[in-house]
Amino acid sequence: MAINVYVGAGNLTRDAELRVLPSGTHLIEFGIAVNERRKNQQSGEWEDDPVFLECVMYGQRAEKLAQYLAKGTRVTVQGRLRWDSWTDRETGKKRSKVDVVVNDLLFMSRSDSGAAPSGPNYGSMPAPPQNVVQAPPQVQQAVNDTFSSATPFNSPYPGGNYPQQQESAPEVWDTDIPF
Repeated sequence: MAINVYVGAGNLTRDAELRVLPSGTHLIEFGIAVNERRKNQQSGEWEDDPVFLECVMYGQRAEKLAQYLAKGTRVTVQGRLRWDSWTDRETGKKRSKVDVVVNDLLFMSRSDSGAAPSGPNYGSMPAPPQNVVQAPPQVQQAVNDTFSSATPFNSPYPGGNYPQQQESAPEVWDTDIPF
C-alpha cells in the first residue's frame, strides 16, 4: 500500500493561470515557495532556504479560486505528488518534473503583519484587534471568581464534586522495553 500525501504552506510565486481543457474541465496552475529552515553549520544561525513547487488544481473550485490566487498570497495546500516526464522537442532530451495536485487550499493570514491578504480568507481566523483595553483589576477578579466556582454545563458531577484522581500507571523505563 502506498501513501501519497503532501501538505505545505507557502507564498504564491506568480498569479494563478486558469485554463480550460478540451474536455471542459477547468484547471489552474500556480507556484508556491515553501521555506525549509536549516541551521548554518559555520555561523550557527538559522536560515531559510526556499523550495519552489508547481501546483495544479482541477474542477469548479479551481475556476472559482483563480481570481483570488495572486502572487504573494499565503496559502496551505493539501494534495498528492504527481511525476510527469516528456521529451523536449527542441533538444530531444528527457525531462521530468514533480507537481502537487491540489485537493484542498486554505488562505492564510500573514503572521508577521497581522493583516489578512486581500480577497476572501476562507478558514482562517480574523486578525486580533489592535487596541485591546485591559479590564480594571476588580472586574477581572469578579470574572475569575464567577467562572472558577461555576459548574460546567451538563456536568456529571453537580456542585463541582469531581472524583479523586486514580493512581497513575507504573513507570516504564526504556531498559524495560525488549527492542
